[in-house]
Amino acid sequence: MTDLERIARAICTAQGYDPNMVLAINETEPGQPFGAPVGDIARPMWKQPRFVKAARAAVEAMREPSERMIEAGVRPQDAFADIRWQWKDMIDTVLNEKT
Repeated sequence: MTDLERIARAICTAQGYDPNMVLAINETEPGQPFGAPVGDIARPMWKQPRFVKAARAAVEAMREPSERMIEAGVRPQDAFADIRWQWKDMIDTVLNEKT
C-alpha cells in the first residue's frame, strides 16, 4: 500500500465511506454524448478521484515544514542540523507515488 493510498483511504473513511466498497463507473467515449457507454470500470471507493486528489493536496500542504516541526525533528546532538531537505525529500517521495 502506498502512502497516497493510505491517506486516500483515511480521508474516505473520515467522510463516512467504506474505502473498500467497489463502485461501477460508466465511462463515455470522449466526444460522444453523455451516456454513450464504453464500458464499466469497477474501482474501490478510495480510488475515486476526489479522495486521491484530497490525499495529494493534504501531502502537498505538508511539503514545507513549520518551525515547530523542524525543532521537533532536530535532536540536541544535531543542534546545527537542518532537516528541511530531508523532509522535502520524504514528501516528494510520497507525491511521486502512483495510485
